[in-house]
Amino acid sequence: MYVVEKLIKERNHYFNAFYHDNSLLLQFIITHFIKIHPLILEINDLTEKYLTAPYSQDIPFDSFFKILRLLVGSLSTEEQQAFPLWTKGLLTKLKEYSEQLPHNSQYKDKYHINLHITLHQTWLTSVNNLELLNALTRLECSSKKKIELLKNFRRNMIALNRRYQQALRYLAGSLKGQLKNENILLCLLRGQAVLSQMYGSDFIHKAFKCPIGPEQILRVVLGKYRERGFDHLPVAIEPPHLGIANL
Repeated sequence: MYVVEKLIKERNHYFNAFYHDNSLLLQFIITHFIKIHPLILEINDLTEKYLTAPYSQDIPFDSFFKILRLLVGSLSTEEQQAFPLWTKGLLTKLKEYSEQLPHNSQYKDKYHINLHITLHQTWLTSVNNLELLNALTRLECSSKKKIELLKNFRRNMIALNRRYQQALRYLAGSLKGQLKNENILLCLLRGQAVLSQMYGSDFIHKAFKCPIGPEQILRVVLGKYRERGFDHLPVAIEPPHLGIANL
């Protein structure tokens, strides 16, 4: 028993040492938020256009299905497979990444905890919406039950967006103590086009409370990579390749 406990402690020790600042995990999370954001915008547009009473008979359920499956995941449709393979969606992966954050911080960081909880709720809402869609496509257009389901579907879509917006705030909070890490800064700079849609044009300063401006951030990132021996990277990330002037 002592040997087993010792091995577990050593494993956690090495694990925590390797991921001590969560930088790699946070980069995965940022990247998935960047991929998910256009899908949320698209589904919001569909909701406002087609899920407002009186309901149209040409609601594009296929478009809703497509987006929700990209978020949640789907089963493989290849007939030659004896057992269908489950492909995880972007939101499913993001939820799983967020589960590791509170564990790594030993449940002491409220932003990590709230980010995980909110993303889990967002994922559950997306799964529920898929179930509602399946029910809606099996009902006649004029049935009373379908009208009620459409009302529920609209409420759930609005709730999906509300929880996603909450998750964005917790993401910003989770990153406030990480802006000395050049890898995270570079990830933010490379995703600036979509992140500006999420948080506004000066997102690094306003949302993430970075004390220095974009040009200084770029100099810090370049300097740190040069110190690490990556002399070729500055060419790839300096303006105009990065578009730093648009921050």
